[in-house]
Amino acid sequence: MSSTIKLRRSSTPSSIPSTASLANGEVALNTVDGKLFFKKTVAGIDSIVALQQINAGIGVVIDTGGNVSIGQDVGTSATPTFSGANISPNGFPSSLTVNSSGQVSIANTLKLYGTITDTLNSTGSNYQVLTSTGSGVRWRTQSGGGGGAALTVRNTLGANGTVSTEVTNVSGINFDFNTGMNVADQGDGNVFVSLGSSFKTIRVAGQSNVVAVGEDTLDLIAGSGIALATNPSAPKSITISTTGGSAPIKTFNILGDFGLLTGTARFYPVQQDTVRSVIMSVAGIVQQDLMVGLYRNNQFLQFFTITAGTNYTKYSNLNYIIQTDESYTVSVVAGNATNLSMALFNINL
Repeated sequence: MSSTIKLRRSSTPSSIPSTASLANGEVALNTVDGKLFFKKTVAGIDSIVALQQINAGIGVVIDTGGNVSIGQDVGTSATPTFSGANISPNGFPSSLTVNSSGQVSIANTLKLYGTITDTLNSTGSNYQVLTSTGSGVRWRTQSGGGGGAALTVRNTLGANGTVSTEVTNVSGINFDFNTGMNVADQGDGNVFVSLGSSFKTIRVAGQSNVVAVGEDTLDLIAGSGIALATNPSAPKSITISTTGGSAPIKTFNILGDFGLLTGTARFYPVQQDTVRSVIMSVAGIVQQDLMVGLYRNNQFLQFFTITAGTNYTKYSNLNYIIQTDESYTVSVVAGNATNLSMALFNINL
């Protein structure tokens, strides 16, 4: 005949046995709370241990493997405590909340001692960062070896012009101190770059200052007795020379504003000579090519041109012999300008 074995038990809600009521190895039950109690003794100190199944009814499930999962909302007032996890510790409400859709919110400092797995079940590698794909997150490799974001540096013709040079996956940019570039650390990840060696203002005693604004243009204008010649090819240069070493045979002057029909001047030689150089200049920069023709006895000899964007031109190695019984005329055949000076010399300048 079988018999039923019953353990110590209580049907009073929240009733917990005292350490004096249980012997070591003895267990007791609370049949209302569904808890199992036993006594443990550590270093001579007795205490009661309570065991209870935690189920989805209060939002937490512990499976047979010891894994903890949350299946429903956990209110801020709830403080369930598990081995190694505390959802709302005392004084830090809602530190970790999980809603019914499985969304996790963390309201306090997050410390990670393990790994993070992306949507492809990858845990990533050195210098990779988590980036959004629009529907999840992925580990992505960043350039530079130190985790910095990839950078592309381009050399363009103007703000949005043709790209002449492009360097990708740049992790650092170096500025040449020897050419006047200064780099200063302002802290908090900010760097200030300045141009240390440059001239902005050109001063001439008794004259107004010439001040550059942005990428400005400085025009060099030849005055009386001065010739300027530019060489745009390497090595680029500007040659300044004087025209005062020899007096001109003749200087044609067309004063004021003139154009195609109004620009004419005539010369009658008083002695025989040879024209070997011509220097021609106007007041101000011409907007289009200014072309002047030289005529002997109304017969064409040669065109002389001041190109657009300049105000000066020089022709050398000429060989025009002039006689006293001849007339020489200059006439504007294209363009317009102000105050033309055209000098004929008997030496090569």
